[in-house]
Amino acid sequence: MVLVIALVSLFLTALNHNDLRPPTSSRYQLATSIFILLIAAELLRGVKFKPAVLAVGAVIAALSISGGISLMRDQVDARWTPNSENTRASLAALTIAGDSMADDFQIDLGLEEPIPQAVYLKSIEDHGRLGYAEPELEGKDPAIRTAVDSTLMTALGLELTAAAPPAGELACRKVRPASTVTMPLTITPGSHAITNSGRTDLTVLLGRFSDSPILPLGSVLAGSSASLEIPFDNSSRPWKMALEGTGTATVCG
Repeated sequence: MVLVIALVSLFLTALNHNDLRPPTSSRYQLATSIFILLIAAELLRGVKFKPAVLAVGAVIAALSISGGISLMRDQVDARWTPNSENTRASLAALTIAGDSMADDFQIDLGLEEPIPQAVYLKSIEDHGRLGYAEPELEGKDPAIRTAVDSTLMTALGLELTAAAPPAGELACRKVRPASTVTMPLTITPGSHAITNSGRTDLTVLLGRFSDSPILPLGSVLAGSSASLEIPFDNSSRPWKMALEGTGTATVCG
Protein backbone atom coordinates (compact mmCIF):
# COMPACT_ATOMS: atom_id res chain seq x y z
CA MET A 1 0.00 0.00 0.00
CA VAL A 2 2.81 2.42 0.87
CA LEU A 3 4.56 1.59 -2.41
CA VAL A 4 1.36 2.37 -4.33
CA ILE A 5 0.97 5.69 -2.50
CA ALA A 6 4.59 6.59 -3.27
CA LEU A 7 4.21 5.79 -6.97
CA VAL A 8 0.95 7.76 -7.21
CA SER A 9 2.57 10.73 -5.49
CA LEU A 10 5.58 10.68 -7.83
CA PHE A 11 3.32 10.26 -10.86
CA LEU A 12 1.14 13.23 -9.89
CA THR A 13 4.28 15.26 -9.19
CA ALA A 14 5.55 14.44 -12.67
CA LEU A 15 2.30 15.74 -14.15
CA ASN A 16 2.95 19.03 -12.33
CA HIS A 17 6.44 19.37 -13.86
CA ASN A 18 7.51 22.72 -15.30
CA ASP A 19 10.72 24.63 -15.98
CA LEU A 20 10.88 25.81 -12.38
CA ARG A 21 10.63 22.25 -11.04
CA PRO A 22 13.22 20.05 -12.80
CA PRO A 23 13.46 16.37 -11.79
CA THR A 24 16.81 17.05 -10.12
CA SER A 25 15.39 19.69 -7.78
CA SER A 26 16.04 19.13 -4.07
CA ARG A 27 12.38 19.86 -3.34
CA TYR A 28 11.57 16.15 -3.96
CA GLN A 29 14.13 14.71 -1.53
CA LEU A 30 12.10 15.10 1.65
CA ALA A 31 8.96 13.37 0.39
CA THR A 32 10.96 10.65 -1.36
CA SER A 33 13.04 9.89 1.73
CA ILE A 34 9.88 9.59 3.81
CA PHE A 35 8.43 7.10 1.34
CA ILE A 36 11.68 5.11 1.36
CA LEU A 37 11.55 4.87 5.15
CA LEU A 38 7.89 3.82 5.10
CA ILE A 39 8.51 1.19 2.42
CA ALA A 40 11.53 -0.13 4.36
CA ALA A 41 9.43 -0.29 7.53
CA GLU A 42 6.78 -2.33 5.72
CA LEU A 43 9.37 -4.71 4.25
CA LEU A 44 10.99 -5.22 7.65
CA ARG A 45 7.74 -5.66 9.57
CA GLY A 46 8.21 -8.38 12.18
CA VAL A 47 12.00 -8.50 11.80
CA LYS A 48 13.87 -8.26 15.09
CA PHE A 49 17.30 -6.66 15.14
CA LYS A 50 20.08 -7.27 17.64
CA PRO A 51 20.87 -4.38 20.02
CA ALA A 52 24.24 -3.82 18.33
CA VAL A 53 22.53 -3.36 14.95
CA LEU A 54 20.04 -0.94 16.47
CA ALA A 55 22.88 1.01 18.09
CA VAL A 56 24.69 1.33 14.77
CA GLY A 57 21.46 2.39 13.10
CA ALA A 58 20.86 4.99 15.80
CA VAL A 59 24.35 6.44 15.32
CA ILE A 60 23.89 6.61 11.55
CA ALA A 61 20.48 8.24 11.98
CA ALA A 62 21.91 10.80 14.43
CA LEU A 63 24.74 11.69 12.06
CA SER A 64 22.29 12.01 9.16
CA ILE A 65 19.95 14.24 11.16
CA SER A 66 22.84 16.39 12.37
CA GLY A 67 24.15 16.79 8.82
CA GLY A 68 20.69 17.68 7.57
CA ILE A 69 20.18 20.33 10.25
CA SER A 70 23.62 21.79 9.52
CA LEU A 71 22.83 21.89 5.80
CA MET A 72 19.51 23.63 6.41
CA ARG A 73 21.18 26.25 8.62
CA ASP A 74 23.84 26.88 5.98
CA GLN A 75 21.18 27.22 3.29
CA VAL A 76 19.18 29.65 5.42
CA ASP A 77 22.19 31.95 5.79
CA ALA A 78 23.61 31.52 2.29
CA ARG A 79 20.46 31.27 0.21
CA TRP A 80 17.02 31.57 1.70
CA THR A 81 17.44 34.68 3.86
CA PRO A 82 19.25 36.70 1.13
CA ASN A 83 16.71 35.57 -1.47
CA SER A 84 13.83 36.50 0.81
CA GLU A 85 15.31 39.92 1.57
CA ASN A 86 16.00 40.66 -2.11
CA THR A 87 12.48 39.62 -3.07
CA ARG A 88 10.93 41.79 -0.33
CA ALA A 89 13.17 44.68 -1.42
CA SER A 90 12.00 44.35 -5.02
CA LEU A 91 8.36 44.17 -3.93
CA ALA A 92 8.88 47.25 -1.77
CA ALA A 93 10.20 49.12 -4.80
CA LEU A 94 7.22 48.05 -6.93
CA THR A 95 4.82 49.15 -4.20
CA ILE A 96 6.50 52.56 -4.07
CA ALA A 97 6.39 52.89 -7.87
CA GLY A 98 2.66 52.09 -7.89
CA ASP A 99 0.73 53.55 -10.82
CA SER A 100 3.87 55.32 -12.04
CA MET A 101 5.45 52.10 -13.30
CA ALA A 102 6.54 52.34 -16.93
CA ASP A 103 4.05 50.83 -19.35
CA ASP A 104 6.61 48.38 -20.74
CA PHE A 105 7.89 47.25 -17.34
CA GLN A 106 7.22 43.58 -16.63
CA ILE A 107 6.86 42.27 -13.08
CA ASP A 108 8.91 39.08 -13.15
CA LEU A 109 8.79 37.15 -9.87
CA GLY A 110 10.24 33.94 -11.27
CA LEU A 111 6.94 32.50 -12.46
CA GLU A 112 6.28 31.18 -15.94
CA GLU A 113 4.70 34.46 -17.04
CA PRO A 114 5.19 38.07 -15.85
CA ILE A 115 2.48 39.40 -13.55
CA PRO A 116 0.35 42.14 -15.15
CA GLN A 117 0.80 45.47 -13.41
CA ALA A 118 -2.95 45.85 -12.86
CA VAL A 119 -3.12 42.47 -11.12
CA TYR A 120 -0.19 43.33 -8.86
CA LEU A 121 -1.59 46.73 -7.89
CA LYS A 122 -5.02 45.20 -7.25
CA SER A 123 -3.39 42.63 -4.94
CA ILE A 124 -1.81 45.43 -2.92
CA GLU A 125 -5.13 47.24 -2.75
CA ASP A 126 -7.01 44.11 -1.61
CA HIS A 127 -4.47 42.47 0.68
CA GLY A 128 -2.04 45.18 1.76
CA ARG A 129 1.55 45.91 0.84
CA LEU A 130 3.99 43.27 -0.30
CA GLY A 131 7.62 43.50 0.74
CA TYR A 132 9.18 45.90 3.20
CA ALA A 133 7.40 49.06 4.28
CA GLU A 134 9.35 52.24 3.59
CA PRO A 135 10.27 52.84 7.29
CA GLU A 136 11.69 49.30 7.45
CA LEU A 137 14.20 50.08 4.73
CA GLU A 138 16.04 52.58 6.90
CA GLY A 139 17.79 49.93 8.96
CA LYS A 140 18.40 47.41 6.20
CA ASP A 141 21.77 46.40 4.83
CA PRO A 142 23.15 48.83 2.20
CA ALA A 143 22.97 46.11 -0.44
CA ILE A 144 19.22 45.71 0.20
CA ARG A 145 18.60 49.45 -0.08
CA THR A 146 20.65 49.59 -3.28
CA ALA A 147 18.51 46.75 -4.67
CA VAL A 148 15.41 48.83 -3.91
CA ASP A 149 16.89 51.76 -5.84
CA SER A 150 17.84 49.56 -8.78
CA THR A 151 14.37 48.01 -9.07
CA LEU A 152 12.72 51.39 -8.61
CA MET A 153 14.79 52.99 -11.38
CA THR A 154 13.86 50.17 -13.74
CA ALA A 155 10.19 50.11 -12.75
CA LEU A 156 9.82 53.87 -13.25
CA GLY A 157 11.68 53.68 -16.55
CA LEU A 158 14.24 56.35 -15.60
CA GLU A 159 16.61 57.17 -18.44
CA LEU A 160 18.63 60.00 -19.90
CA THR A 161 17.53 61.34 -23.26
CA ALA A 162 19.40 63.73 -25.51
CA ALA A 163 18.02 67.25 -25.30
CA ALA A 164 18.84 70.84 -26.09
CA PRO A 165 20.07 73.06 -23.23
CA PRO A 166 17.19 74.37 -21.09
CA ALA A 167 15.65 77.65 -22.25
CA GLY A 168 15.52 79.20 -18.78
CA GLU A 169 12.22 77.99 -17.41
CA LEU A 170 14.00 75.72 -14.93
CA ALA A 171 16.01 76.71 -11.87
CA CYS A 172 19.66 75.92 -12.61
CA ARG A 173 22.79 75.44 -10.57
CA LYS A 174 26.36 75.10 -11.78
CA VAL A 175 28.37 72.36 -10.09
CA ARG A 176 31.70 70.61 -10.30
CA PRO A 177 31.14 66.87 -10.75
CA ALA A 178 33.85 65.97 -8.23
CA SER A 179 31.98 67.81 -5.47
CA THR A 180 28.74 65.89 -6.08
CA VAL A 181 30.39 62.57 -5.21
CA THR A 182 30.85 63.62 -1.57
CA MET A 183 27.83 65.96 -1.49
CA PRO A 184 25.16 64.53 -3.82
CA LEU A 185 22.56 66.80 -5.36
CA THR A 186 19.02 66.45 -4.06
CA ILE A 187 16.44 66.20 -6.82
CA THR A 188 12.68 65.80 -6.66
CA PRO A 189 10.15 64.42 -9.16
CA GLY A 190 9.75 66.50 -12.29
CA SER A 191 11.79 67.52 -15.32
CA HIS A 192 15.55 67.88 -15.05
CA ALA A 193 18.26 68.86 -17.51
CA ILE A 194 21.99 68.23 -17.26
CA THR A 195 24.44 70.21 -19.41
CA ASN A 196 28.01 68.99 -19.62
CA SER A 197 30.40 71.95 -20.10
CA GLY A 198 33.51 69.83 -19.71
CA ARG A 199 35.67 68.05 -22.24
CA THR A 200 34.96 64.53 -21.02
CA ASP A 201 31.76 62.55 -20.68
CA LEU A 202 29.79 62.73 -17.44
CA THR A 203 28.37 59.63 -15.80
CA VAL A 204 25.11 60.27 -13.96
CA LEU A 205 24.61 58.26 -10.75
CA LEU A 206 21.32 58.01 -8.90
CA GLY A 207 20.20 56.79 -5.51
CA ARG A 208 17.28 57.18 -3.17
CA PHE A 209 17.35 54.76 -0.26
CA SER A 210 21.05 53.90 -0.52
CA ASP A 211 23.61 55.86 1.47
CA SER A 212 24.96 57.52 -1.67
CA PRO A 213 24.07 57.47 -5.38
CA ILE A 214 26.05 54.62 -6.90
CA LEU A 215 23.76 53.30 -9.65
CA PRO A 216 24.74 54.54 -13.13
CA LEU A 217 21.85 55.95 -15.14
CA GLY A 218 23.78 56.90 -18.26
CA SER A 219 26.26 59.40 -19.64
CA VAL A 220 26.11 62.96 -20.91
CA LEU A 221 28.56 63.55 -23.75
CA ALA A 222 31.05 66.40 -23.56
CA GLY A 223 29.49 69.69 -24.64
CA SER A 224 25.96 68.30 -24.78
CA SER A 225 22.81 68.16 -22.68
CA ALA A 226 20.45 65.42 -21.54
CA SER A 227 17.07 65.42 -19.88
CA LEU A 228 15.71 63.26 -17.09
CA GLU A 229 12.06 62.88 -16.20
CA ILE A 230 11.33 61.57 -12.70
CA PRO A 231 7.67 60.70 -12.12
CA PHE A 232 5.84 61.12 -8.83
CA ASP A 233 5.24 57.88 -6.94
CA ASN A 234 4.09 56.69 -3.52
CA SER A 235 7.11 58.06 -1.62
CA SER A 236 7.99 61.64 -0.74
CA ARG A 237 11.66 60.74 -0.30
CA PRO A 238 13.86 62.78 -2.70
CA TRP A 239 16.41 61.29 -5.07
CA LYS A 240 20.16 61.89 -4.87
CA MET A 241 22.32 62.52 -7.91
CA ALA A 242 26.08 62.47 -8.36
CA LEU A 243 28.14 63.23 -11.47
CA GLU A 244 31.41 61.52 -12.31
CA GLY A 245 33.72 63.44 -14.61
CA THR A 246 35.77 66.62 -14.89
CA GLY A 247 35.09 70.24 -15.68
CA THR A 248 31.77 71.83 -14.82
CA ALA A 249 28.12 70.95 -15.34
CA THR A 250 24.78 72.69 -15.03
CA VAL A 251 21.85 70.88 -13.46
CA CYS A 252 18.42 72.38 -13.94
CA GLY A 253 15.14 71.25 -12.47
